[in-house]
Amino acid sequence: MGMLVRPLQGALTTTLLAVLLVAAGSVVPAQAAARPSPPRAVHAAPADGAVRVTWTAPARKGGSRIDRYAVQRRTAPSGAWSTVRKVPGAARAWTVTGLSNGVRYGVRVRAHSASGWGAWSAEATAVPRGTPGAVLTPEADVHREALGVYWQAPTTANGAAIDRYRVEIGTDGATWRTQVDHTGVATPASPVLVTGLTPGTRYWIRVRAHNAAGFGPASGAGPYRVLTAPNPVTNLVATPGDGSVDLTWDEPAVANGIPAATGYKVESSTDGGTTWTELGTTAATSYAATGLANGTSYLFRVSARASNVRLGYGAPALASPAVPAGAPGVPLGLGLGGDPVAETYRLTWAAPASDGGEPLTHYLVQQGALAPQQVAAPATGFDAGPAALDDGFRVQACNGRGCGPWTALVGPVPAPVGDLTASAVRAGSSYTVTVGWTAPANAAPTSYQVLRSTDGVTFTEVGTTTGTTFDDLTGAPATTYTYRVVGRYPGGSGRPAATDVTTGPLYDLSVTPGTLVVDEGGSAELAVSLDRPAVTDTVVVVTSDDPGAAAPASPTVTIPAGQTTATVTVVAPPDADSDDELVTLTADLSGQTRTVTVTVLDP
Repeated sequence: MGMLVRPLQGALTTTLLAVLLVAAGSVVPAQAAARPSPPRAVHAAPADGAVRVTWTAPARKGGSRIDRYAVQRRTAPSGAWSTVRKVPGAARAWTVTGLSNGVRYGVRVRAHSASGWGAWSAEATAVPRGTPGAVLTPEADVHREALGVYWQAPTTANGAAIDRYRVEIGTDGATWRTQVDHTGVATPASPVLVTGLTPGTRYWIRVRAHNAAGFGPASGAGPYRVLTAPNPVTNLVATPGDGSVDLTWDEPAVANGIPAATGYKVESSTDGGTTWTELGTTAATSYAATGLANGTSYLFRVSARASNVRLGYGAPALASPAVPAGAPGVPLGLGLGGDPVAETYRLTWAAPASDGGEPLTHYLVQQGALAPQQVAAPATGFDAGPAALDDGFRVQACNGRGCGPWTALVGPVPAPVGDLTASAVRAGSSYTVTVGWTAPANAAPTSYQVLRSTDGVTFTEVGTTTGTTFDDLTGAPATTYTYRVVGRYPGGSGRPAATDVTTGPLYDLSVTPGTLVVDEGGSAELAVSLDRPAVTDTVVVVTSDDPGAAAPASPTVTIPAGQTTATVTVVAPPDADSDDELVTLTADLSGQTRTVTVTVLDP
């Protein structure tokens, strides 16, 4: 039976070979078609100075079992391939060593069986890497209840970029607790601030760099004794002065972790402590706050700091409110002028802008070189009398701290103007009143004020001038005016001089004819005329002294606007007597009257 099988196997082999030759179209050894296919799932994983290659078995083994694999590597992407290892057929991984970190390498694998070597797998690549080197020169600065840690980067990242640094801290230099992970290198100007530390406690630090391979070795430093800001100052006292407050205090107490003070900051508040303004700093335990407003209540606070400015200022100590006080300011608005009602001269002023922080008690008024006279506050006036025409005056304000500065001198006051006159000239529908005078002899006014009144009580300014005449162009017809002229100077005004003037009518009225004859029981006409066309309808009143003998047909006659004349009809009613009669008719226009004699004839 066995002899029968062997010839059969040979025939099958011959037949299979013939088929393969026909299909290929060329002479190819049969065993080449049965070689293993490429290994599958080839993967390259980076390691420190190495790449670990893994794979799975080929899909086709080439007619017999895989007895070994070959691994090649090259510098990607175009270096020459070199075989680095042949491993047994049962292997599924190999670590390629002796590589340079940070360089990309390509690897590939092929399988071998009794049929020979199969094709190479696709290339897989990886960059060998190791953990970073040690950070350089780690250090820490002491901050307020904190450490500011900084360092320099390692000399090597070992094949992979450093993605963060870990700052760890401990109190014995042996055990550590993680505090902060930080991207990038920290510097003294921008350190990693580890907060919440206990003042007076010593701390060690260490820093490690991290990349994709993990953390590198730690570099450490220490110990550092953590501090806080100085304690508040004690016995802070504020003593007010004139526009100033003197502050004094004692140095704050020193304790473990609380350093001595080497400098102080002084602040003030005028709104009860809502907002504060820094006045200055000092190394002394006293400070003079100057340039303050007398009468204003100030709060002051003082904060201490140590020589290490990173600790900042400690909690402030608060002083009791202090109110600077001194002599009052200069009185305001000083004036010396005439009083037209009292017919005298009066010195007036207003209280100073500042009372110096204490109530005003009195004012001192000085006339010329005479001794000052006292005026009790709050009065702000003084009767200067006729002396105002000859001397200057000044005033100063006083309180319990003393007297403030004098005002500038004011006076003497110009005397009333002389030779005051007023004359009126009609100008169109109004009158121009020209007022003239002579200057005072005792002082030259800088200007004159001209006032006008129609009742002698209420006066209104109509203008000012620097000369000695003034034209008032707004006079109304048939009006009596009182004009006042007052000389003015920088310190006030003198007493007024007054004069009266009465303007004439707006129109000149005439009646024609001047005599008229009318028969009893008959009538005649008169013409009532203006010297210029009426601006508006103008009414003239006509009356008779003997209406029973002769009278106007109407008691009024209207001259229309734009006209100059109107006609009046005079009627003589019949009567029982037989005598001729004389009658006087009167035409009245706003007090301007004209008369006509009428003869009534008895037929």
